[in-house]
Amino acid sequence: MKQGRFDFKNLFEQSLIVFPIAVLLFSVALFVRFVQSTDISWMIAAILVPYVLPLLCFRLVNLVAPLKSGVSFIAERGYSPWLGAYKFQLIYLHLPFLERILRLVPGLFSFWLRLWGSQIGKWVYWTPEVTILDRTHLKIGNHVIFGHSVQMTSHAIKPKNNRVFLYLNDITIGDGCFIGAWSRLAPGVNIPAGTTVKVATDLYPNEKAVSP
Repeated sequence: MKQGRFDFKNLFEQSLIVFPIAVLLFSVALFVRFVQSTDISWMIAAILVPYVLPLLCFRLVNLVAPLKSGVSFIAERGYSPWLGAYKFQLIYLHLPFLERILRLVPGLFSFWLRLWGSQIGKWVYWTPEVTILDRTHLKIGNHVIFGHSVQMTSHAIKPKNNRVFLYLNDITIGDGCFIGAWSRLAPGVNIPAGTTVKVATDLYPNEKAVSP
């Protein structure tokens, strides 16, 4: 019985590979229904599906298999909460315009990240090209400015002893920080309040930033 349960979890995780395209096809189907019926509710549903469905699925699965910070191993039998969460978010990496639209409305993108579990302060400025791989693991203070093409990755993966080692931790940024363009922030990075991170800075796992 136990072996069967693990097989089911592994099958579920593998099925998530097609999740992004399934969401997209569902949205297209709703749009086609709108064209056929001219009922505006179908159009609204088509627009909302790429946002609501991945988030809802993540939150429901997270109730059963919580995503936790720390060290784990992936690519083994059983379900990996991080890998599952990553696949739920893949659609936003493949179709970045979905989140760029949110950034047009002040505060909306920050609210969106809060829905995924991050802690985001007030008056955070996001440039259009900011890339976030883990929407679940950010702690950002008030009045933070992100430069062009900043990348934040709250996970690190490394092969170790024929296993795939995963480290997952929050990226923490204090109040009033400026993150220079093309900077890359790794898991566990801590940027104290008022820090300026110069252009094209690489901050490695668990590194604490200092102003230049």
